[in-house]
Amino acid sequence: MAISRQRIFIFSAVFLFVLQFFPQGALSNGKSDTASSASRGRLIKHLLETSNTLVLPDANAAVNVTLDLYVNNIQMDEQERKFTVDGYFSQKWTDVSLSWNASDYDNMEDIRLPAKYIWTPDIILYNYRGVRNPPTLDINVYLKSSGEVTYIPPVTHSAVCAFDMSKFPFDIQTCKLSYGSWVYDASIMNLTSKFRPIIEDGYVPNEKWEIVSATSEIQVQSYSCCIQSYVTYVVTFVLRRHLGYSGQVLIVPAIIIAALIPFMFLLPSESKERITLGIALVVISVIQINVISNWLAKSQAGNPVILTYHVLTLILVALSVILSIFILNIYNRGPRRKKMPQILRTIFLKGLRKLVCLGDDTYHPTDEQETMSMRGKDVVVGVNDEKPPQTSGGNMDEINKHMQSLAQRDSVLDARQEVLAEWQQMA
Repeated sequence: MAISRQRIFIFSAVFLFVLQFFPQGALSNGKSDTASSASRGRLIKHLLETSNTLVLPDANAAVNVTLDLYVNNIQMDEQERKFTVDGYFSQKWTDVSLSWNASDYDNMEDIRLPAKYIWTPDIILYNYRGVRNPPTLDINVYLKSSGEVTYIPPVTHSAVCAFDMSKFPFDIQTCKLSYGSWVYDASIMNLTSKFRPIIEDGYVPNEKWEIVSATSEIQVQSYSCCIQSYVTYVVTFVLRRHLGYSGQVLIVPAIIIAALIPFMFLLPSESKERITLGIALVVISVIQINVISNWLAKSQAGNPVILTYHVLTLILVALSVILSIFILNIYNRGPRRKKMPQILRTIFLKGLRKLVCLGDDTYHPTDEQETMSMRGKDVVVGVNDEKPPQTSGGNMDEINKHMQSLAQRDSVLDARQEVLAEWQQMA
């Protein structure tokens, strides 16, 4: 019983002791938060006093800046010869003036400050197109106690890209982004890179272009303006055009136009629809050439193969229309036209006629009595031809004159029909 009372007494004493110090513990945590905020304020004040936006981090050695590009989206403009990248541009360097002893500031190992209060490298896009450095948000930098600075602003960079459209629309383009310091040469600023361009998980694919590869390299280049050498961070993109859209708009119509040209000559020689079809093909070819021209870059040095193809197709269709008009003119030559020259008769009616498998005009009778077409007249030929009735009297002279007149008229009509038939056969 005495032991139980002793245990109860000890437990009560411990409980009262803890209860006595509990409010003080809570007050101690509040003081700790206040001390942390005060330490942060002192650290920010210290960094702002020691940093200078106009002074290099290290005056005795070159500043090493690590650059990496993160890609979210790309855009291609063939007419303006412009390649645009949306993403994030990571820049890391070490500034000894921004380092601190973490133990002096409640073990704070890192902090964030607006980039405008510290020195930042003047990295720009050399081969820019349009705005050199588009305005960005007031992005904070991430500082570590060792002086390491990380600056990752969102960027939209547009660069000049030399498009090679000779194989359009089966083309593969290579576009480059060249970054470097504007005023600091290689002895003052050195650029490095850890990764090739990183395609983000949230990358939005382009509807017309596919990224085949993306690489980066560091180059040391010299320029005619300056005697110093400058370090350049070059990012290279290899892009392939999607054939889905361009195939439907350009390739399929080209095949259809080429397939319809031979059908013009399958129409009869006397058909005027041949010219109508030819004119329709000319209009379609002109529209296709206009569509391709809208795709091409301005001041394009060479013409793509498909444009040359459409121009040649247009010329071929135009020649086909002209030839069809000439054929219609030949076919519809009236009987008042003069006879076909002997050289044309020899070339077309004797030579090319057999070459194109049109046969000849030789008649081969198959019956003793058959209707024969001779110079436009139907004459019935039989085995037992009856003699014409005999006529006598004073009207015999008039009948002879009338018969001679009819014979002369038939002869003229036959001659005209023969001329017309020759021209039609030539057509």
